[in-house]
Amino acid sequence: MRRSLALALLLLATPVGAQPTYKLGVAGYVFPSATLSLEGTKVNRSAVKDDPGFKLQFHILKDGKSLSTHNARASMNLDLPNKQPGVYAAVLELFYPSYKAGKDQKGQFKAISPYVVYQVPSPGAPIKLLERDPALVLECGKGEGKLQEAKVGKGYGFKLIQGKPIDGWPATVAKPHAWIDPKLVRCEISLPAETPGLVRLHLVDGDAVGRKCKVTIQGRPLPSVEGFGGPGKRVELSLSSAETKMGKIEIAIESLDPKTSAVVSTIEFVPAFAN
Repeated sequence: MRRSLALALLLLATPVGAQPTYKLGVAGYVFPSATLSLEGTKVNRSAVKDDPGFKLQFHILKDGKSLSTHNARASMNLDLPNKQPGVYAAVLELFYPSYKAGKDQKGQFKAISPYVVYQVPSPGAPIKLLERDPALVLECGKGEGKLQEAKVGKGYGFKLIQGKPIDGWPATVAKPHAWIDPKLVRCEISLPAETPGLVRLHLVDGDAVGRKCKVTIQGRPLPSVEGFGGPGKRVELSLSSAETKMGKIEIAIESLDPKTSAVVSTIEFVPAFAN
């Protein structure tokens, strides 16, 4: 009797014809990515791997500040919109929906390609591609943690939240040192707020136990990494200025095999522009 009454009340409370609500988003098991190239005064994009179909845009920045955005769904290339002297960067961004209180859909554009950094020396002069050096280089665990700060630029820093430094793997591997934890290595990178750029990790399975790890950077999961003995493997992710507006980047390396540990041997951050 009590169960029948509860069911009747539920049916009365449910609007006739109501449809379930589905939240659109970028699934955690896909990794949208693409590449950009610069040819003359035109930037070209590749097709997007693992494309969820949301809004896509070319984003042009000048001297570290947003200059313009352009619909990238409509075209695979873009004529550079500004050719005045200065240093620029181009990146491909995908809209990531998110849902908060209220009915409106919210979210932000996030970088899914490496930055193409270029310089216009003077009006009409040939455009020059620029290479950017890392502002932060951590040789994780080197010297049992005493020698790991290979390069820490002004305004940059780091904090190891979970894990410990080790140094002593065989000299035959690419990196004999690492941060290590049975389950999860976690760290936080501090940097000047709203700095766009590239996070690069180097994972090495120094004792060749057959590790398999999941990397998450700023809440964005990357494809699992395995078979990284010997020379190891590099993992990269570009971040937009919107993703670094708080002046920090959270990084997690999780072991996907309970018999092995999580490790990371090098962490770098390459800003798209000089600070």
